[in-house]
Amino acid sequence: MRPIPTRERFKSRIKITAGCWAWQDSIDSIGYGMFNMHGVTSNAHRAAYELFIGEIPKGMCVLHRCDNPPCCNPKHLFLGTNQENTADRHKKGREARGESHGMSKLKEGEILTIRELYKQGCSQSELARRYDVKQPAIWRIVRNKTWRHI
Repeated sequence: MRPIPTRERFKSRIKITAGCWAWQDSIDSIGYGMFNMHGVTSNAHRAAYELFIGEIPKGMCVLHRCDNPPCCNPKHLFLGTNQENTADRHKKGREARGESHGMSKLKEGEILTIRELYKQGCSQSELARRYDVKQPAIWRIVRNKTWRHI
């Protein structure tokens, strides 16, 4: 029995539509498809770029025009540097911040309360104890170094 060519194996794992090509197989924790090609598992959109467009230069990212992580449509993909990828994410408002950031211990309402209590004279140490965070985190909050979006 002959092995299935990589491109055919890839196509069997997507749902091709006029818009996005939706990945139908395993995905990572943030929604990107995973595909094993040449013994190496990588993001499916990167594999799509290599299979349908060409080689990805070392150090380059494959970005989505559609902002749909499971999409593998080569027409929706383009190359960019890490800096361009970060700028694209920022421009499109896809950065995890505030409560949506996975490491956040506090809620937006608590941030507003912390700032107000600090203005009223509550110490940073007391606020840190009250909200179960370290004092430097409170310092960054009250100085608007973090949580600047609220």
